[in-house]
Amino acid sequence: MKKIIALFLLCSILLLSFLACENNTNETDNNINNDTDLMLFSGGDGTETAPYKISSANDLVFLASEINAGKDYKENFFSLTCDIDLNNIEWTPIGTDTNSFEGVFDGNGFTIKNLKIASGISYNREISDIVNRQYVSGLFGSCKNSTIKNLTIDTAEVTVRDITDSKQVYAGVLLGYMSVDTSAEISNVKILNSKISANFNEATPQLLQIGGLVGYIYDDGNSVSHIKNIHSDVTISVEDGNGRSNRIGGIAGTLATNSQIEVSNCSSYLSVKVNSEKCYNYENYFGVFGSTQAGNETFSVKNIFSNVTVNKVYDDLYGYPAYTANAIIGKAFHSKQQDGSVIGGYNLKNVFGYVEQKNENSTETQISKQLYEMPNHALYTETNCMGVETLPTTHGFDLDIWDISTLDKPKIK
Repeated sequence: MKKIIALFLLCSILLLSFLACENNTNETDNNINNDTDLMLFSGGDGTETAPYKISSANDLVFLASEINAGKDYKENFFSLTCDIDLNNIEWTPIGTDTNSFEGVFDGNGFTIKNLKIASGISYNREISDIVNRQYVSGLFGSCKNSTIKNLTIDTAEVTVRDITDSKQVYAGVLLGYMSVDTSAEISNVKILNSKISANFNEATPQLLQIGGLVGYIYDDGNSVSHIKNIHSDVTISVEDGNGRSNRIGGIAGTLATNSQIEVSNCSSYLSVKVNSEKCYNYENYFGVFGSTQAGNETFSVKNIFSNVTVNKVYDDLYGYPAYTANAIIGKAFHSKQQDGSVIGGYNLKNVFGYVEQKNENSTETQISKQLYEMPNHALYTETNCMGVETLPTTHGFDLDIWDISTLDKPKIK
């Protein structure tokens, strides 16, 4: 599998080598040397003061090639120096199971556009002596303790397919899977004009976790994760690819933590497309976050506006719901201690949004203003949280971060 990935990436490098940044003031040598050991980025040494420069599509593909081949860039720094157009050439995600990206990627406010992924990466992951087949897809496939910031991805098309016998699928426009045991951050990221679709021929995964930003983040141990200043405008289709359990989010498919996680200043516009005849499944969860898992520390969610649109009006068939859609959290969990006690929990502040359900075969429309539904045993506090279609004047948002010129569609600047 690694040889196939490496060969594919090398071919991609050759195809993309001519795509240098038009606004790059530094002269960049775009001649490709087939000896990847001799290839370099456009500058830098990977330190914080002199990060590796990503100045062309060639540099970006080279980063994927290096990481996926097992090159150790742990705690190295990477800096985008201009906009990059990937021209819909097939992209292989950065990071696999054993070769995760573990550095700092700074987009510097630039844009990666026309990202196209027709197939992600499948691998075996062993957890507690149990081997599961997993699948990741996104600009980044698998990351650990990483920082990704100051980046826009415009016009991405991600197709989740060829999953073979994968039991768990993690897909996002930016990132498929992030594991955290120290700290991680995703900040100042915009996902624009993008879509993700699941398309399965035969195999059906047990767990499908798809987010406009990230599929799955797992925060364990004495760690902390930050997701802040995010705008996501994405369509996610599971019309041809339902899993047995589907967690679909405008920002994240699932956020699960045994430690501390903080989510703040997120505008999420999610359009979910389901097969109206075949979507009856007890575990279809939609929201800003398809599902969340609070652990021993505080799970903080503040300053959020969300609109979730579903192409089907909710109903039941033989006692099975078509889906559960809430404006913020599709399904909230809160773990108990071994002695049955509960600690940690959720802290929600300045959270707003609504769900719009539309019957694709008629003019019927329903509005739901439920934000979330906590389990009976969960600990949580909520301040200024309302199901609304238009942002109220008492929103509490920082106007240096938010554009509220249109109150029915506020967004991160």
